[in-house]
Amino acid sequence: MKSFTLILMTMLLGIMAYGQPTSGLLDFGTSNSGVFQNYTRITDRTSNNNFRWTNRNNLSSADRGQTSGVNALNRDFIFSRRSRTFEARVRNGAYNVVITFGDRNGRHDRMRVRAETGPNAVTRSNITTNARQFKNVIFNVQVRDGRLTLRFFDDGGSDPNWVVNRVKFERLFPLKETTDSDITVYPNPVNDVLNIEFTRPISSVGTLQIHDLSGRAVGREYQVAADSNLAQVDVSNLTAGTYIAKILFEDGTQSIQRFIKVGK
Repeated sequence: MKSFTLILMTMLLGIMAYGQPTSGLLDFGTSNSGVFQNYTRITDRTSNNNFRWTNRNNLSSADRGQTSGVNALNRDFIFSRRSRTFEARVRNGAYNVVITFGDRNGRHDRMRVRAETGPNAVTRSNITTNARQFKNVIFNVQVRDGRLTLRFFDDGGSDPNWVVNRVKFERLFPLKETTDSDITVYPNPVNDVLNIEFTRPISSVGTLQIHDLSGRAVGREYQVAADSNLAQVDVSNLTAGTYIAKILFEDGTQSIQRFIKVGK
């Protein structure tokens, strides 16, 4: 009976994951303004199985009206002076995300958006738009928990609010399982040079990144050659603490290991 129940649960989870979308066109704004063609309306009150704000307090929407150069997509927006998180239910994978910021009537500066959390996080900062200027911020991110998570911030400046007009996302390819056991880092703790050894030769070019525990990338990226079995990274400039070495491969796999930096 336990085996049958486990099989049934696995089948149901597979069916649910298969039904999750791999792309979306989301028009952010008021509940009664026009929706751009083929887009889904997202308001400051949206909360359902597919799209939701995790906290709707202090969220607002505005519609600047139709005028030359401003269409149904960018005439309205959602805004707040508080950091707020938006989630879209999606299938796991590597996604291309486009977010549009702007306001016909005014300037908004020092806006920030963070996609995902932890070692998969991608952040774009210091986003500024003048009146009647609409800026697209484009990035790639990995989703591994069935939710594309976007957190919006305002970091001060002349205007206290962030604004968002549109989110467009599309899956580039599915992700394979994370292979933490495929790399070893030493010495650990490390002072100057971190050695990253592959327990099996890698078959594709990879990008090596170092992240702190908040998910922020620190230092520069390194390219890892195909069929190599060792990479060396200078970590002497990092402050003391715990970090994550993450390697992203062209085939969608990734390898992650933690290490401790000492000596600074």
